[in-house]
This record gives sequence, structure tokens and C-alpha cells, in this order.
Amino acid sequence: MFACPYCFTPLTGVELRCDKCNYQGWIKDGRYHLHRTDNTWEECQAQVRATHKAAMSTQPLPVPTPEEIECLKHVGDVNQILITKSKELLGDIQGKIFLDLGGHTGWSANAFVERGAMGFILDIDELGMPKSTKLLVSIVGDGYYLPFIDGYFDFVFDTASLHHFVDKEKVLTQMKRVLKPGGMYVSQGNPPNPHPTDDARQVYWDKYGLIEIFATKEEYEADFKKVFNNFEFHYPVANGNSIMVARKEAV
Repeated sequence: MFACPYCFTPLTGVELRCDKCNYQGWIKDGRYHLHRTDNTWEECQAQVRATHKAAMSTQPLPVPTPEEIECLKHVGDVNQILITKSKELLGDIQGKIFLDLGGHTGWSANAFVERGAMGFILDIDELGMPKSTKLLVSIVGDGYYLPFIDGYFDFVFDTASLHHFVDKEKVLTQMKRVLKPGGMYVSQGNPPNPHPTDDARQVYWDKYGLIEIFATKEEYEADFKKVFNNFEFHYPVANGNSIMVARKEAV
């Protein structure tokens, strides 16, 4: 199931070694580390450090507008609406294998495991990630270089992760590569501009050097259609958020 993040050759044995380029992954504290060790990974870790710095900051954020405050009040409700709609779109997932991109703590992945699927969480930040279990495997890795063999997953999923990628076409190509023929990619909670909290959030992101690439509905559609022939855009869903669904062609 695992592949080299450089050449995507299947990794062999418990050593997680690539026979082609001699890459070797490792397991630490119940999490698989299957990422590059070059400057691309250092860029990921720079984002992790910036995120932690922002989280620990005591400096006040820009004063939100009444509309932004109302938006932020309903984040939990929005997430519940989105995950419920995503479940409807995916249908019966009993026995299916999935990847949760940017899943971090595993809250969204658990919603699918509870319905009988087996999941893999991939995130650049291991802090807060659950340890691997029989039904939920945690992997520290990069969405641009997914450490999985071709055609492994029945569906891939993300909750508000896609908008953190500068090159969306590149990560979408990886999503398609690891999907089985006929598999689905469901991306939820990536709101197209304009969004009530964009201005305040962008000031916050810029302050700490974090990356968040806001895209319009048309820009999202254009990137998806470069990679997938079958694409659906559901918007607005829950407070101006979207759900995007793409299907890999069946053989």
C-alpha cells in the first residue's frame, strides 16, 4: 500500500524501503513518517512551526465585523452539515478504504470509520494526530507527494485542506493517481471567495507567514477539470462553504 514519496515505487518489507532510490520511511510513536527529506519537506515544516507560533500568540487579532462574528459562531454546525452531506454523496462505504488529506486529529476520518470504512490520515503536522490503529492509520506526509501506490483508495477526502495548497492541480493529480478506477474525491469546506471571514483571516495568516490560497468558484472548477473528467460543484453548502466531488474514470 505504501510507496516512495520520490518515485512512487512500492515500499518493501517492514523497513519501508524503496528498492529503486533507496529511500526509507520509519515509524515513530505509532505514526508512519513517509515524506521527503529535502527542501520541499522543510517548507512544510516551516508552515507547521508558523501554525504553532500563531496558536501560542497572545497578540490580539483584527477586530472582526458583526458578520464575521456570526460566521465564526457556527463553525461546529457548519462542519456537521458538511460531513453529513459528504456521507450522502459517498453512499455506502462499508468495507471501503479511504484517505483523509490533512485529517490531523482524525475527527472527520472517524465519521467514516464508524460507518465501516478503513482510513488513512495524512498530515504535515504530527502534533495532535492519533496513533495508528487497526482501522485508522496516521501518516506524517505531504499531499504533493502521496506515499501510496497507484489506485489504492476507494475514496479520498479533505476538510478545508485544499485551500492551503498553492498548486492545486498538482495535489489533485496525486488524488487521482491514488484513487481506484471509479473512485471518488470529496473536498469539503473550502469556501470560494468572497467569504465573510476572508479579510480578517488573511491578515492573521500574513502575520505568521501561513499559506492560505483563496480561490473563486471558477478557479476551483478550472483546476478540477484539468485533472478529472467527472466533476460536481455543490455551493453554497452551510454558511457559504462548498463541497466538490470528482470521480476517476472507471476502466
